[in-house]
Amino acid sequence: MAAFKLLSGMDDVALKPRLLLTLMNEDLPDENRPLEPSKLSRVVPMIRTHKLLSERSLGTMSPEGIEQWESAVDDWVDRLRSLVASVHMPEKCWAGICLVGVTIEECSSERLAISWEAWFDQLVSIMQRSGNSPSLKVASCASISHLLTRLSGSPEWKRDCSARARKLAELLLKMLNEDNPHTLQESAVHLLCTIITTFPASLCGYSDIVEKAITSKLISGNDSPDLQKKLAHALALLPNINRGKDRWLSILKNILWLLNGSLTDAFRGMEEKSKGDAATKFLGGKPGMIWNQKLEENVLGAEKRMAKLHTAMLLMSSCLTMLANSYHVQVKLPVRSLLALAERVVMVHGSLPDAKLLAAEQECVCSELPALHSYALELLSSVIECLRSQLLPHAADIIQLVTKYSSRCQMPELRVKLYSIFQMLLIYGGAGMTIYIGQMVVDNALVDLNVIAAHANENKSAVNSVKKAALEAIKALLTVGGALGSQPWRSSIDNLVMNMASKSCTDRWRNERSVSSKDHLSMDSDIQFAVLEALLASLLSSTHTRPLHLGQSLELFNRGRREAGLKISEFCTHALLALEVLIHPRALPLIDPLSMNPSTPFSRCNDHEPALDGSHPDPTTSDILIQRWRLDTMETEETVCETTRVDHPSGQNTSTGNTEVEMTDETPMMMHHAQPNNETTQPQPQPQEPGFLEEIDMEEEEEEEEEETASETGRIVHQSGHNPSEANAGADMNDEAAMMVDYDVDEGSERTEDFAESDNESTDSAPCIKRVPPDSKLLGNLTRRHLLVGAVGSKQKLK
Repeated sequence: MAAFKLLSGMDDVALKPRLLLTLMNEDLPDENRPLEPSKLSRVVPMIRTHKLLSERSLGTMSPEGIEQWESAVDDWVDRLRSLVASVHMPEKCWAGICLVGVTIEECSSERLAISWEAWFDQLVSIMQRSGNSPSLKVASCASISHLLTRLSGSPEWKRDCSARARKLAELLLKMLNEDNPHTLQESAVHLLCTIITTFPASLCGYSDIVEKAITSKLISGNDSPDLQKKLAHALALLPNINRGKDRWLSILKNILWLLNGSLTDAFRGMEEKSKGDAATKFLGGKPGMIWNQKLEENVLGAEKRMAKLHTAMLLMSSCLTMLANSYHVQVKLPVRSLLALAERVVMVHGSLPDAKLLAAEQECVCSELPALHSYALELLSSVIECLRSQLLPHAADIIQLVTKYSSRCQMPELRVKLYSIFQMLLIYGGAGMTIYIGQMVVDNALVDLNVIAAHANENKSAVNSVKKAALEAIKALLTVGGALGSQPWRSSIDNLVMNMASKSCTDRWRNERSVSSKDHLSMDSDIQFAVLEALLASLLSSTHTRPLHLGQSLELFNRGRREAGLKISEFCTHALLALEVLIHPRALPLIDPLSMNPSTPFSRCNDHEPALDGSHPDPTTSDILIQRWRLDTMETEETVCETTRVDHPSGQNTSTGNTEVEMTDETPMMMHHAQPNNETTQPQPQPQEPGFLEEIDMEEEEEEEEEETASETGRIVHQSGHNPSEANAGADMNDEAAMMVDYDVDEGSERTEDFAESDNESTDSAPCIKRVPPDSKLLGNLTRRHLLVGAVGSKQKLK
């Protein structure tokens, strides 16, 4: 009855053992049921989807459920063991070996600890038995590779696994030397690479044997292309066996010697004889043989040249793998030798300096030159990637090489890699690199983006790939060297990018979610995205002047944000956000100079007092307001009068040099300190600055009318004989009172006089005020509004 119990859902833990038992009873073969491939193809996805072998669940499990699941997995393991043991039935044995590999990947760590030794021994015994079919050995190699990969993450099994892997390596080397099918040898090489990667210490005593076995099969050229690629990969992993300090460099030099010898045999009669010596003069003394292989041979015939070219490409692939993989210690890189070999390859164009070369041999070499050039460019890119910040000592050689090659490179695939090299040079070389290769990048991009467009119907995918690479190089150029606005190529690039962006987005935006013509649509969308990236880099890298195409670009990005597909719409939104600094330019000061000087008239006493929580408020609410205050200060100083004349009601004149102060009916009481002067001067009304009254808005006028009403009740009539302290006390009657102080430098004395307005004053004369020195102690509470009110008050002088 338990088998028919209803489940709570698809996440019920009780479902897993029931599904596993159903698969064993209905889909797996046994002694009476033959193998059905259609049913077997259902087993693996079901196991991986529902995690039937994990024996773990995120939900709660009852002890009964745990016991049922463990029992089901035990039955599964027993069934697989019986299938693997049925060697007399190869199909069932092959199915059992494949399912063992799946079980190794999906089972729990506890299950693996219990069963891995039995699985390892059983699979190795199948590989050792000579009568077994190659398919069983291939499947066993794959399952053992999964097992070693899984065991490499557990240190407690490292010693036992290393001992077993050492015996396995002997078996693999034997399989490589025997005349076995290529598929079996490929599996053996793949398993050997797994051993080198996971348990390299197990091969320490077999390093020389492994190197000779791999290089002999690699250079012989008698194997399939797939097997040769795996051998080249295994050759690049050899430094992991003996992890000495100079091990990596030693193996790389041996590969470079073999590579140079293969190129010498393949290019004989098509290049100068000194090229080979120039590529290896930095490697040290020339050895006689490397790994029991001769460096050079007298090659005759097209077939032998073809074999040497293939060997050279495989050795270059090994170099690329060694440069890409990490090593446990810092190693030395023979940069000059690598650059010389790359230059030697790309400079061979297929011409015939030697007239003795046969046409068939030339045809053979020319047919393989594009692939060889591709490997050379990848090698150059890997060298630049390894150098990074240490690129400068070798930058001249690299620039000279790419300059020569860019003038003769025409194939789209090679031009894409050439633009990738340009991009890396710009990124790692910095702004200084644009001085040397900027014009070259622009010239090549102009040709590819303009001329190739006329032949777009010939090979659209190749053309678009070149365009995309050219736009990415332009983006890197503008990003790194865009600040150098004096470059002659800048205007042409800006116009080209803007025209391409407008043209690509005129008809319609490419919607990525469309289902028609997915291949062409994807490529067109990539081109459009690359154009928009280059356009954004062009706008953001503009200096000194406003970008010429800013308005048109903003309209383009705004349309793309609303109309385009998801990827381009996100980028257009990002572009509009990045261009905000150009749409609304601001110059935010790091420190407000006005707030740092407490004696400045525009500063308030309580602006920088800490809040209750201890934080200091920001004295500037807007940088525009600060700039306007500064502008108002300059305008106020221009409207200030240079002289002041005060006429008392009694007829006595008091002047302060050539300074004149006038009281208005809108100005609160002022206390003026001046030195008596017997000279009488006529008042000189100063014309008011045109447009200065426009600075006061309606709100300030309403406040001034209220202050005028309040100030009428607080006026103090001047009385002779009052001392300054009494006058200062009277000034405190009005909180908004403005105080102006003028010091006599010669005598250093102060005089305070109070002024009052008469009731019958006229309003004909313009106000005229001198700005108070900022170091006065009496100006602590003077605000901008007080200064404006004093400057634009009544036009009548006090008689």
